[in-house]
Amino acid sequence: MRLILIALFLVFGLGCQAEEDMVVPESINTIRNKHESSLMAKPGVVSVGIGHDNNGQAVIVIGVESQDKVDKLALPNELDGYPVKVQVMGTFRAQ
Repeated sequence: MRLILIALFLVFGLGCQAEEDMVVPESINTIRNKHESSLMAKPGVVSVGIGHDNNGQAVIVIGVESQDKVDKLALPNELDGYPVKVQVMGTFRAQ
């Protein structure tokens, strides 16, 4: 009987420990906030947001002024595991 109790403790105890040690991925909002200032500091980047790709998957969207800026900037394809989509937005001006 004692052996059965020890075995149950080990099985269930280790299972609970594994859940506590699980790494939960950061949310896309957290990742965007984490990288927004460094991306916005790049010349030609006008926005950093969240959108979806053609398959409905969440992506980080980097808005740039023009296509020639896209070609000159070294923008990442992903940020901390989330895909990046680059869109030409034009220049924003206050009115």
